[in-house]
Amino acid sequence: MPLPERPVNVRFELRSAPRGQRRFWLLVRRPEPEVCVKPPGFDEDLVVATSSEWLAKWHMGRISLGQAMHEGVMRVEGPPELVRTLATLGLSKFSAVDPA
Repeated sequence: MPLPERPVNVRFELRSAPRGQRRFWLLVRRPEPEVCVKPPGFDEDLVVATSSEWLAKWHMGRISLGQAMHEGVMRVEGPPELVRTLATLGLSKFSAVDPA
């Protein structure tokens, strides 16, 4: 599913992070996405709540976003079409590599 032409702003809420480090934003836009530690000034399109452990597991392809949501280890709020797009964006290019 392609990204919208406009920037997509995703707020991540990390329940396990120390106070003051629990929020960050992923601003997906052309030509390069950007990770922000302060709100980037765009409306938030999606909010992802999880722990750093489960965020890493999803990023590395150890669990799908749908499975993580079903198991209650990740919560995603936002339009269903953007949630489906997020499911494909979050994987690391190393996710297909088997762990040593």
